[in-house]
Amino acid sequence: MADSTILDTLHDDILRILQLCHIHTASIAVRCLAGPSEHRTYKLPELRCATPDEQKTLGYKVSGEEDISFLIASITKVLVAIAFTMMTVDEDTNLDVQNKRNKFNEAQWGSMGLTAIYNKHKKDSSKPDMVDLPGDPSISHLLSHFKGMPSSNHRLFAPDGSALMTKEDVVPYAQELNNLRAKQGVKSNGWTQYSNLNYALIGMAIEALWDGTLSDFMDSTLFRPLGIGNSTTIGYEANPGILRAGRYVVDSQGTLHSINAPNYASSGAEAAALGGYSCIKDLDKIFTNILQRFATPSPDEKTFAAVIEKQSNRQTEDIEYSRLGLFTPGLDSPTIGSMSTNQLMFPDKKFATYLVAPHSKKRIETYHHAGSAIGCGCAYSLLPHKDADKAFSVVVLTNTSGPVDASDHILRLILRRIHSMMTSSGTLTNLKLKFDGPEDIMKMVIKAWDASSKVYKRFEEEDAAMGLDISTDISGTYKLRGFPQHLEIRPINGRPHITFHGSARSSEQLRLAWLSSSVVRICVPESGEPHISIDRLGNGEWANLEFQVKMNNGRVVALVRKTNLSDDWFEWELCQQVV
Repeated sequence: MADSTILDTLHDDILRILQLCHIHTASIAVRCLAGPSEHRTYKLPELRCATPDEQKTLGYKVSGEEDISFLIASITKVLVAIAFTMMTVDEDTNLDVQNKRNKFNEAQWGSMGLTAIYNKHKKDSSKPDMVDLPGDPSISHLLSHFKGMPSSNHRLFAPDGSALMTKEDVVPYAQELNNLRAKQGVKSNGWTQYSNLNYALIGMAIEALWDGTLSDFMDSTLFRPLGIGNSTTIGYEANPGILRAGRYVVDSQGTLHSINAPNYASSGAEAAALGGYSCIKDLDKIFTNILQRFATPSPDEKTFAAVIEKQSNRQTEDIEYSRLGLFTPGLDSPTIGSMSTNQLMFPDKKFATYLVAPHSKKRIETYHHAGSAIGCGCAYSLLPHKDADKAFSVVVLTNTSGPVDASDHILRLILRRIHSMMTSSGTLTNLKLKFDGPEDIMKMVIKAWDASSKVYKRFEEEDAAMGLDISTDISGTYKLRGFPQHLEIRPINGRPHITFHGSARSSEQLRLAWLSSSVVRICVPESGEPHISIDRLGNGEWANLEFQVKMNNGRVVALVRKTNLSDDWFEWELCQQVV
C-alpha cells in the first residue's frame, strides 16, 4: 500500500464533486503510515463572483500546494485534545515544563473536577471562582462531551457567525446556565451531548494549569515540537504572515461569492472550541505523529493510545465521543458524516447518511470529526493501526460553504477507497469498487444539491422579503438580561437594522423585517451576500430568527427570542425590567 496513489486514482471524482458543489479551493492530505503523504490542492482563480457557467470556463488549477491555511472550526477541538493528552503522557527535561506537566497529570489522573482544578490554579486570585458544574465533570469528561454544559452557540455567535463571547464571559455564563438548569430540574448525571462551551471551559482550565495563554500552550506542546508554522488558535491578526485561503459562499443557484467573513480573533481560552486555522501540511504532521503513537507497542497504561482507548470504552446510548473528536466503532458506522452540514440539514435522507463501508465484515477503527462555518467546510478521519500498512489519516479542507458540504463527500469517497484497499487482495490499480449498499457517491452529491439548494432558496427568499410597513419605532439599545451582550437597532434607508455586540466583537448590520405588529425577524444576508450560518440549519441555535416585541405605552421595551435553553430577553436600556 505504500506505493498507492489514492488522490491520483480519485482525481476525476474529486474534481467532479468540487464542480457540483461549486467549491473555490480545497486542500486534501492522505497519509498511509507505511509511505509518503499525498497532498493535493484544487483552486479556481481569485474572483469576486462567478455563476456556474462562468466557473466551468475557469477550470481548477491543481497543485501539490500544502501551506494554505484554512479556518478549521470545530477541528480545533481535536488539536486541543491532542495537546492536552501529550502533556499527560510525554516527558520533558525542562524543569519548568515538567512542573507544569505534573499539574496536568494531577488534572488527568487525580480525582479533582474541572471546577476545583481551575479554582486551585488560576493565576489571578481576584478573578471569580468557577461554580460547580453539573455532575462535577473532570477535564476528561468535558473533552469527550460526556458531562458538562449544554451547547450555547446563540451566546457564542451572532446569527451571521460573528464571535461574541470572550473567555471573561465563560465563568459568569456557566453560573447562569447552572442556575437555569437547577430551576428546570435538569439531571446532572452522565450524558453525551456535543458542546462548544465544554471546550471553552477546557481552554480556561488549560490556561490555569499552564499559567499562560492557550496560544502559548498550543505552540509549546504541539506546534513547535512538530515543526508546525501555519497554524494558530488566536486568529490572523497576530499572525499576518500566514498564507491563508479566501472565504467564499455559494447561493441556491450555484453562484460563488467572495465574502468578507468575520475572521476569528480570540481573547484566548474560548478559542479552544473552534478558533483554529491550519493547513494540510501541518495537520498531516500532527496526525502522522498520532498514528506513530498508536503503532508503537508499549506496556505503559499512560501512553497516548492507551489514554484515548480508555476514553472510548465506556458505554452510552448516544453517539460516543472520544478525546480525539468523534469516535466511531468502524468504517461501517453511520456516525461518519454526522458532524457535517449535510446530515444537519437532512438527518434521515440517504444522500446525507450513506455509509462508507456498508455490510463490512471487518472492523476498522476510525476517529472522525468535521467543522463548518461561513466560508469553511472541513473534515478529517484517523484510522490508527499497529500495522503501518493499515494506518491512515485523511484531511479535507475547503474555503467554501453552501448548500452541500463537499468536504464530507470527498472524505467518504477517500475512505471508501482505503476500505477497499484494506479488505481486498487486489491492488489499487486494478481494484473495482463493488458495494451493495448506497448508490454511487456522485449520485448522492447530485441528490444532496437538489434538496439542499431548495432549502437555501427558501432562506434567501425569506431574507429578501421586505416585511410589513409598520411605523413603530424600534430604535435603541437593548441589553441582554443577566449577560454582557446587547443589541443596537437603528434605521438605515428607512428600514430598521440590528447589530449584535459582545465582548469579542460586533456583528454586521442585519436588516429587521416586521412580520406582524408584535414580531420582527432578522434577515441574515448583508450586502446581498448569502451569509447562512451553520447554526441556522436544521435545529441549530439560530434556526429561530424571530423576536417577540414587548410594548409599553407605545414604546418597544423588550425583544424576546426563544432558544433551546430558555427565552433571551433584550431590554431597552432606559426601561425597567418587563414582567
